[in-house]
Amino acid sequence: AIHRVAGEARWALLKLASIRLGIPVELLIVKDGVISGAHHDSSIKVSYGELIGGQQFNITLTRISDSPYYGPQFEGTAPLKPLTEFTVCGQSIPRFDIPGKVFGERVYIQDLQIPGMLHARVVRPKGQSRLGSDCKLISVDKNSVAGMPGLVDVIVKTDAPLRASLGATGTWPYTLVAVVCEREEQAIAASEKLKVTWAEELPALPNGADVYADMRARGAQPGNRTQAGDVDAALASAARVHSATYKYPLIAHASIGASCGVADVRGGQATVWTDDYIVHPARTRLARMLGLTAENVRVQWVEGSGSYGANAAQQAAIDAALISQIMGRPIRVQYMRHDEIGREDFGPASSYDIKGGLDANNRIVAYEWHGYPSGPNRSTRDYLFASGSANFRFTTHAASQVVTTAYLRGPGSSAAAFPTESFLDELAALAKEDPFEFRLKHLSNPEVIDVLRGAADRAGWQARPSPNPANVNDRTGVVKGRGIAYGYWDSPCAVVAEVEVDQTTGQVRVTRLVSAIDIGWVVNPDAARNQMEGGAIMGASWALYEEVGFENNRVNAQDWISYRILKFSEAPHVDVVFVNNRADLGWHGGCGETAVTTTPSAIANAVFDATGARVRQLPLTPEHVLEALSQR
Repeated sequence: AIHRVAGEARWALLKLASIRLGIPVELLIVKDGVISGAHHDSSIKVSYGELIGGQQFNITLTRISDSPYYGPQFEGTAPLKPLTEFTVCGQSIPRFDIPGKVFGERVYIQDLQIPGMLHARVVRPKGQSRLGSDCKLISVDKNSVAGMPGLVDVIVKTDAPLRASLGATGTWPYTLVAVVCEREEQAIAASEKLKVTWAEELPALPNGADVYADMRARGAQPGNRTQAGDVDAALASAARVHSATYKYPLIAHASIGASCGVADVRGGQATVWTDDYIVHPARTRLARMLGLTAENVRVQWVEGSGSYGANAAQQAAIDAALISQIMGRPIRVQYMRHDEIGREDFGPASSYDIKGGLDANNRIVAYEWHGYPSGPNRSTRDYLFASGSANFRFTTHAASQVVTTAYLRGPGSSAAAFPTESFLDELAALAKEDPFEFRLKHLSNPEVIDVLRGAADRAGWQARPSPNPANVNDRTGVVKGRGIAYGYWDSPCAVVAEVEVDQTTGQVRVTRLVSAIDIGWVVNPDAARNQMEGGAIMGASWALYEEVGFENNRVNAQDWISYRILKFSEAPHVDVVFVNNRADLGWHGGCGETAVTTTPSAIANAVFDATGARVRQLPLTPEHVLEALSQR
């Protein structure tokens, strides 16, 4: 879309320059935004800025289609510049923002300061309760913080508008309790000392493994179904039938920098600073909550220190706006770590039942899939590896969520890829075939084949069945394995993972990841590589550690101890391969959410290859690994 719009703007400017300079369009050249004749006096030139001069283009594009995920698609009339003529796109351009981040300059919303700004801390129970409920406020003892340094006010608002972060699938009224101080450290101290009494009469949260049973109970009725062929007959006639159940946990966005919002609401006008990346819906919601018209609300995006999806960013902005409206002063609300992890809108948990049948030639002849997602989850059929089977049935049992959930990096696809790719590996093992070659024999899509080959070739893949025959008699100590998986989000991607598994402790270490992707023409190779590396490392963190659980009827994730993420010392080496299968077409795909979708599956398959133990529940914690080892 950007390529098309930029081409239309460029063509309009060239036509204006042709009139201004008296040179035919086909004889004009552009360098650094300055247009001149290819074989004319170099002094005869005009810049883009001189031509447009603050005016609007007013160019009408033709609407050709509507994408369910990216909105309307348009087509223009301008000839697009051939990719071979680009001089900037296709190059790795140094990023101007890196030095400030490396040297600790003020570049994030957490660093933003507004003249006259006060600092607020919201006081809530640590860890959210079941969806649609929260602790009822019994009392607030304002005298408990009386006389504290810098204290300006204690806010108690029992009729606050709906609690709703962008992307959250549930909203409800909530009570706002906050301290407002002159300085941030004063607000922290006051929030910790303020005596607040909450009622603990809450609907019970499921504990441990019960979360998946709870989710299935609430999704007992089948919802969306897609099918073809006669699955039941194909399964009945299959030479071998295999089935398995998989579990994918609640995952926190776990932003490295806890969310922050700044707001100035005075005189019927509001300016709100947030790192929420979808500012237009945020503006609408803020206007409704503040009782203002959208025209009187301005939302300014400021970069935040790390997140994908809908974390707690908008809720922090909402808190800041409500408090600013009460105080009549600019307000900065900075969340604490327990606010960020314990009360955000998590990536949804899911559970899956899959059954497949192989014929006598080890080809998939039937495939049945049941998914129990507990929140936003795109159609899982989109992410099924092409099995070549004419007999398939996909049923989604949409369960209401246990706690608030929202989009997380690779929404829906990350959860669906884990069971899909794990099950394909299990079928390959049942057939005693190499998992890479087993996939290839069921494929016809050249784009998928190319990324699988790209990852396998770079990893030095050697054909053999899994688990590794060399490890069959080694039931103790550290063993090594490799796994492969495919995933899709905007672009086809394949990942090969290499792991070491300590069979005594159950500890898994990822040593290398090879990610191959076809995003078409790579506009900025270094930036694309960074996206792939970051996605792979985030996917490794999800695979090994990340899970939100419940304890004492509340979310137990409060800090980096109760919610573990991958450490720098544990980061694997990451190789990235760009398979430019469609570069000549000028096609561009995304890479920001693709590697994270695929990586956990590849790691789980590598653990099976190393040990012969199939772990069907993420994360691959020592407890889950040891349990699987005990059953092999």
